[in-house]
Amino acid sequence: MAERREKGLLWIDTGENLNQQVYARGLCQEFNQTRPEETEKRKEIWKKLFASCGEDIWIEPPLTLAMGNTVSIGDGTYINSNLTLVDDYKITIGKNVLIAPNVTISGTNHPMHYKARPRGEMYCKEVIIETNLNRFRRSVKGVWQHDKSRRNHEFR
Repeated sequence: MAERREKGLLWIDTGENLNQQVYARGLCQEFNQTRPEETEKRKEIWKKLFASCGEDIWIEPPLTLAMGNTVSIGDGTYINSNLTLVDDYKITIGKNVLIAPNVTISGTNHPMHYKARPRGEMYCKEVIIETNLNRFRRSVKGVWQHDKSRRNHEFR
């Protein structure tokens, strides 16, 4: 199923990711229960949880995700409270990104055809939030590009 997921084809989670999901959700729960002054403990959890984690980042709890090891976060990124990552496939958050509270970032979707939905089929696309994107808010699927010469962010 991993090959199908990487190609953006329909796939079904047959439990191959279950161990990683249990591990990641346990780390999320541990992180969400830390006290504000436990900054070193939080950093250690981030290092275990994410594929890569930059310097000088900050994440406000609570955090919800499925896999963790599919997520990369760049230097200087600030993530406000209540981020949800539907991270069955790669999510890359660039350097110096500011994410508002209550944001969901998803690279996973389900087919619109009613006959495919009962089987739990889904497909994934990589999500890339590029460097220096700020005031980022809302639910996102796909690639966000910030062009400094324009006032708006573009979704492609």
